[in-house]
Amino acid sequence: MLSLKKIKGGKVAYVFDGEYAEVAVKLFPVISSKVIGIESPVNDVPRERSLTDIASVVEKPRVQKLTLNVPKTTAGIPTKPNEIHVEIRSLVSELCTKDGLKYGQAWNKAYRMLFDKTGFDVRKVPPVKERGKTSLIRTVLENNRGSDLIRVLRVYLDY
Repeated sequence: MLSLKKIKGGKVAYVFDGEYAEVAVKLFPVISSKVIGIESPVNDVPRERSLTDIASVVEKPRVQKLTLNVPKTTAGIPTKPNEIHVEIRSLVSELCTKDGLKYGQAWNKAYRMLFDKTGFDVRKVPPVKERGKTSLIRTVLENNRGSDLIRVLRVYLDY
C-alpha cells in the first residue's frame, strides 16, 4: 500500500507499507533526482547477480603476482674493478630513487655512509685523477674499498 501524508512545515511524505519497502528503496534515487533536476542514476541501483555472473567469478583463474624479494646483501659482490664500478653506480641510482636525492647528493651520501661504516674517508686520502679531474669513485676503487661501498649501499637499500 502506498499513501501520501502531510507532515509539519507543509511537507509531504510518501509512505510505503512493509511489503513495498524494496520498491521504495529503488524509487528513491529516481524521485530525488527529479526533484533536484539531474538525470536519474541508473547505474547506482544495485542489479541482481545471475548464476552466470557468479560462475564466471568462481571459474575465472586468479593470477597472483609473484614478487621476488631477495635481499641485495646476499648476492655476490663483483671482483673486477669495472664490474664494481657499474654495481656502485646502479646502487647509487637506486639510492636516488629511494631517498629522493639528486645524483650528486646520492654520491655524497654514499661516501658518508662508507666513512660511517668503515672509517675510510675518500676526501682525506690522496685523490686519483682521471682525465685531469679528481675522481672520488676511482679513489675508492684504487684503495680497494669498492666492495665495502657495495656492502654498505646494499645493506642500506635493503631496509
